[in-house]
Amino acid sequence: MRINVAGYFGRPVSVFAAYSPGTDILLVSREGEYETAERPSFLHITNQFRDEHHDAVFTEHDLKEAIGAYFELDALRLLTLGPKVQRLSPDSKIERMGVDERGMNYRIAPDINCAQMAVMVVCLFANRQRHVDAAQEVADVLTAITI
Repeated sequence: MRINVAGYFGRPVSVFAAYSPGTDILLVSREGEYETAERPSFLHITNQFRDEHHDAVFTEHDLKEAIGAYFELDALRLLTLGPKVQRLSPDSKIERMGVDERGMNYRIAPDINCAQMAVMVVCLFANRQRHVDAAQEVADVLTAITI
């Protein structure tokens, strides 16, 4: 996957990651200059509608879910930040503000950078894929029972 993020602190970036449905592990492996060119066989996620080649767009409406996905994958030890990208962890930029009837509330530091946001974005999309895979497994079981 290539995750493009711009508009936060620091320079725009492309972060590269891979998700394995078999092991349920998300590996964030590399950060680089912001790329807009098409990369065949890469899922391209961006927060910029101007990126011509994209498969999904992350918006501010997805932010709370992205933070939750980051904390979930991290707590389950399903998120691995490669040796060259350890500094991209957004932990120090997110403050938990408590829980209300809508769930956990967070405050994000104003200096969160684009790469740290990209980590949360990739967690969101990997977590969504995990839910799709789990639903498919249930559907397969139900199909086997009814046949």
